[in-house]
Amino acid sequence: MSKTCLICKEPTNQLSICETCAHELLLARNSYTYPLAYLRLSKTGEGIPGFFTTSMQLDKYHSSLLRSKNPNDIFLGLSSVVFWGYFIFGEAYSLNRTKWLQSGRDGQSGLVALGKRKLIHIVGSATQHIVNGRIDLGIKEISNIQELGQISFSSKITSFIEPKSCGIYDKVIHDQFKLMAPNQGGVTRPKANKYMDYCQYLKSIAIELNKGINLGYPWKWTDKNSSSYNWRTIDTERAIYSNR
Repeated sequence: MSKTCLICKEPTNQLSICETCAHELLLARNSYTYPLAYLRLSKTGEGIPGFFTTSMQLDKYHSSLLRSKNPNDIFLGLSSVVFWGYFIFGEAYSLNRTKWLQSGRDGQSGLVALGKRKLIHIVGSATQHIVNGRIDLGIKEISNIQELGQISFSSKITSFIEPKSCGIYDKVIHDQFKLMAPNQGGVTRPKANKYMDYCQYLKSIAIELNKGINLGYPWKWTDKNSSSYNWRTIDTERAIYSNR
């Protein structure tokens, strides 16, 4: 029985992705060049910018912090993701936006005022929802944090919490998908549902690419250190981001 490619909608044979689209995604993922910036803490507790050499290092670093039970780790994880997300606009700007997240602005409270117990509850609940397959509820939880109230940045947090299941939905992705406004209107229930559908679509592509790998196709993506990996949801998103 013939199938249809999830991307170009052309008929295929064994997989729901054609070789042409798979090859384009592979080239795009291998050319992903977003800065691998992050924050670490100095001995005095200040955030110090750093750079990883591979995206897998970046993902593991943020995931371990965000899924920690230690509120200080979660605080650093959220701060580092925001710093990373804004780094394309320059280090000074991204540090300033990170300070807004931490300390608040324009009368709005930041992470410090939120408190450790509330921080653990929000991020812990979001993580549990995502692990249980309720990505919509997970992103709604994250959006309760000031500076993370829009899809663009709340989806960055969910994607680092669980890269296997979530992808980022920002302006670059929106220009291609046109699903919902990523930087205005908050994370409403309809938008959370659309985000979950979007993630499931990305994951379905990753599943087909991994099926192809199991069949012998050379579709593993390659990180900056020449290590090759099977596909995750976040890898599909990064390929689409690079292929804009």
